[in-house]
Amino acid sequence: MVVRDDRAVSTTVTHVLAIAIVTVLLSGLVVSASGALQEEQERATRQELNTVGNRIAAGIASLDSVSETGGTVSLELRLSRKIGGESYTVSLQDGSACSEEALGADSCLSLRTASGEETILVPVMNQTPVSIEERAPGRFHLQTEPTTREIEPRNLNERSDVSPNIGVGAGVTRSIVAQEPAEQPRPIAGFVFDPTAPEPGESISFSASTSEGLGTTLSDYDWTFDGGTPKSGETISHSFATPGVHPVNLTVSDDDGRSDSIEKSVRVTGLVYNNDVTTTDLEGDGTDAGVQMSFTNTFGTAVTVKQIQVNTSDDVTLLTDRLYDPPPEGVEFYTTASGEDRRVDYGGGESIPRAGLIIDLEAKEDDDDEGSIEVDDGDDITLYFNEFADENGDVDMSGEPIVVTVRYEYSGTNFVTRVEVTP
Repeated sequence: MVVRDDRAVSTTVTHVLAIAIVTVLLSGLVVSASGALQEEQERATRQELNTVGNRIAAGIASLDSVSETGGTVSLELRLSRKIGGESYTVSLQDGSACSEEALGADSCLSLRTASGEETILVPVMNQTPVSIEERAPGRFHLQTEPTTREIEPRNLNERSDVSPNIGVGAGVTRSIVAQEPAEQPRPIAGFVFDPTAPEPGESISFSASTSEGLGTTLSDYDWTFDGGTPKSGETISHSFATPGVHPVNLTVSDDDGRSDSIEKSVRVTGLVYNNDVTTTDLEGDGTDAGVQMSFTNTFGTAVTVKQIQVNTSDDVTLLTDRLYDPPPEGVEFYTTASGEDRRVDYGGGESIPRAGLIIDLEAKEDDDDEGSIEVDDGDDITLYFNEFADENGDVDMSGEPIVVTVRYEYSGTNFVTRVEVTP
């Protein structure tokens, strides 16, 4: 298996403090292309941005509540530099930038991807100024400035005129030190799991490492699977016997009895790889430049395959078509399932981007082709990648790592099967 260089994007510094931030990757699939695969990635990106933003806002609220009692409180943030292969910036906005998004707040955090393709806003409420100091790369110190003024009780329909000087952070390591603290906020539950697209019976690692105590110690981690099976611990393993969507709930509690819960869905694939990848030489020139492999549908009913993504090592840069007789004739990609076949012809070869080449069967429905292909229960779908090449010609794929992701629909829900193999 080849480990790729993610080539991070440089951080942008604007008129407000902004730095790159990282959270744990929720999905093992990195997608940067059009179509529904891109929509899945965009949804995951927005979810991660929203999680980071709410954690920053919760930290600010915690500092602010302590400062109202006359105490001094600080928050230390230890950060990495990437999230999902792309840099992110966080900045403070106020006025119309927040109100126009119907946030109902005078101030808000703006979280934006380095590419500028995704931006979310998270409202911020505070009545005292907050300062931040960068003490080391990736290490920031957030602190309130104690006030002696009389502070009005909080009203959710009103906002303070005091603008905070807010820095940026992610929920990795936090510590709060306070004098005469006010009531602590509830902890924040969060978890990640790997693999993100498991097969039935495959062991999945669940980690509550993204949970936050916000100044207290988390003492209990209680998990439930499919609404019933209970387990405890910060890190646990679990598997699901059947494909489909399985809900997972985590409740975290601190030493003072405060708790928070979060639920996520694990999509267990039912399109199972048959461990049969092999090289092919359809051109008959003695170079095994092609690859074929198959997957079996175990859902119990038909599924619809819409897209296939293929990625290779840096040395392999092109998927070519050549001319073959018998079929597939002059196409880069060919697939068969349940008595049907689909061919994708790029007209002389197609470059493989660093994020992978997406072969969009669904998009072909707009052309003369039949588009997506159905795989009946118990049937196989076989994928044929005709020939891989580099700038010098065909590449022998024996021993070359290849990553293939199949995106399909089952009962109105999108699933993915992702395999990393070496023929």
